[in-house]
Amino acid sequence: ERAVQTLVLSQSSSFGALLGLAISLSYFPEQNFTSLAFGLAILTATIVYFQSEQLIVAHYVSKSSFFIFLYLALLSCSHMISAAIPALESHTSRFIFGDLATMNDSEAWITIAFSGLVLVYLSTHRQISVRMAFKEIVLSLRAENREEAKNERIFKLIFLIYVSLVTQTLGLLFTMSLLFIPTTMALLSQRNVSLRRHQSLAARLALTGTLIGILTSLIFTQLPTVPTVAVMTIALGFFISWV
Repeated sequence: ERAVQTLVLSQSSSFGALLGLAISLSYFPEQNFTSLAFGLAILTATIVYFQSEQLIVAHYVSKSSFFIFLYLALLSCSHMISAAIPALESHTSRFIFGDLATMNDSEAWITIAFSGLVLVYLSTHRQISVRMAFKEIVLSLRAENREEAKNERIFKLIFLIYVSLVTQTLGLLFTMSLLFIPTTMALLSQRNVSLRRHQSLAARLALTGTLIGILTSLIFTQLPTVPTVAVMTIALGFFISWV
């Protein structure tokens, strides 16, 4: 259920970014309002996250069904916006499939810098982050005291901003592939392993699969980079499970 919710948050971020770009092109065509797109991406993801939580609790609906409904609604709205403004078609394709080759220098440095800060925070607060992830995402439990509530808010804030950022710069497919393919393949490749070993294998799968995918797409230029990265990560995971 939380995995589907993450997919919904990524799509809501793409929808918010497209909405921001549509406003910019319609009313301020001669100015660059990328900050508006990023701000609306974070705002949309935040609204969708908290409102969906409240609606599920209030109406006792199936979480999986509701999140799939939200994903389809956001995806449809995104395509309607891009269809209404033809100049957004390339942005829609990029938000979904990603294209590392078209990323400009500023986007690359912003993504690297923020990713580095997130990595430092998760490394220095590893136990807190793992506990928050398991309680909130895996077990769906709430904070038990004020300190946990504070850590939970920080964790959610970082999660929402990071997903919004990487979805815009790297694309939905790349973001979801690196979130779910390595950890799923790591589970399929091992049994009865510790959490630390599972995290280590998932990280190595993500890094190696990304490097192999990028190199393969550079050698065979007709192959798209991001789908190649996803396929190579899956293939590497199956290879490890067989040997």
